[in-house]
Amino acid sequence: MEAEVFKTRTASIWLGDDGIIRKIFLENAEETLKDALESGEVIKKLSPEKKRPLLVDFTPVRSMDAEARAYYSGETVGTLIAAVGGITKSRIGKVIGNFFMGFNRPPTPGRLFLNEEDALKWLKKFL
Repeated sequence: MEAEVFKTRTASIWLGDDGIIRKIFLENAEETLKDALESGEVIKKLSPEKKRPLLVDFTPVRSMDAEARAYYSGETVGTLIAAVGGITKSRIGKVIGNFFMGFNRPPTPGRLFLNEEDALKWLKKFL
C-alpha cells in the first residue's frame, strides 16, 4: 500500500510501512513556527492514537527559526513523537541538527546520523 504523503510549504511528511514517520525537508527550506505547527498537525493526523518515531532529513534545509526550534523541543511534540532520528549530509543541516539536539533539548530521545539506514535501525527500538 502506498503511503499518503502530506506536502507542507517546507517538507514532505508520511507514515512508512515500518511504522516510522518521515519528514523530508524541501531544498532550501526555511522553517518557521507556522511551518512547525503545520508539521505537528500532520503528524497528529498520521498517528492520532500512538506516539511514533520520526525520521527527519535535515540535509536540504537552509534555516529554522528560534520559534520553530522551541516548538519542536516543547511538550506538545513530546506527546506526538517517541524519538527523533535526524539525517544530515550537508554542513548547514548538521549545524541546525546539532544546534537543535544540543541546545533545544527535545523532550524525546534524539540522535543525528549520516545515513538513513543507521537512523532507521536506531528508531526501530522506539516502535
